[in-house]
Amino acid sequence: MARGGAKAEETATAERRKAQVLEAAAKCFRQKGFHGSSMAQISEAAGMSSGHIYHYFKNKDEIIGAIVDREKDEVEFLLDGMKNAANPEDAMRVFIDTVEQGVAMHQDTTHASLKMEILAEAGRNPDIASRVQRNNAELKNSHLKLFSDSDASTASRLELAAALMEGVSIRTLRNPNLDKELDVERLKDIIRYIFSAP
Repeated sequence: MARGGAKAEETATAERRKAQVLEAAAKCFRQKGFHGSSMAQISEAAGMSSGHIYHYFKNKDEIIGAIVDREKDEVEFLLDGMKNAANPEDAMRVFIDTVEQGVAMHQDTTHASLKMEILAEAGRNPDIASRVQRNNAELKNSHLKLFSDSDASTASRLELAAALMEGVSIRTLRNPNLDKELDVERLKDIIRYIFSAP
């Protein structure tokens, strides 16, 4: 195999291993919280030695940070189609089209419980708070650019829409019947109204 091919193979393997560690860590964090989960528990869940994990992550805080960043990546992927929108109206159509997928993601109790754990940790840990806030600002700014032709209240409208979507995670943990009771089409109507109201 050519040297470049071997390097690409190593990089792909490293990415798979990192993802394996993050999945295992997320499972531990959902069950025991960030502080209740040890590196030994994470390594057992990942099926690899602690030493192997330290090859990819310096410590547990670095794993937590990577999980916080992964949450941002999930939202970016969900709204990736908006980047190709020709104008704010097209971007809004794509945004509305992703509501159903976004609701499904927020109704996943594993996603919701990990989100709550991240936010709780942000309330205690200034480094995690800074990371969460930075990721939020980056996502918000990228969306503001997509709606650049909109009026000055766009930031407020985005905050309202985000509050509705993230609120689904909280309601999912409070109400086990939310998937049967939540009218997604009505939610789409509400979000359309948020962006169209004067």
